Amino acid sequence: QPPINIDVYLGVLKEVVKLWMDKKASEDVYNGRYLFQQDSSPAHMAKKTQEWLQVYIWPSNSPDLNPMDYYI
Repeated sequence: QPPINIDVYLGVLKEVVKLWMDKKASEDVYNGRYLFQQDSSPAHMAKKTQEWLQVYIWPSNSPDLNPMDYYI
């Protein structure tokens, strides 16, 4: 399976992730607040992606910011 490129990733963000986040925000499940995180994958760090997201760059490999390292 080929790696996900920038255009495929942006499509997923626009057509899946954003719609889900908007739906959850409108349901007031998270009081209109949520946190979206990415790793340093090339598709995530691409200028085109960053411009679309308009987010701050997260420090790579920060254990405090990686929820996948923790479980209950």
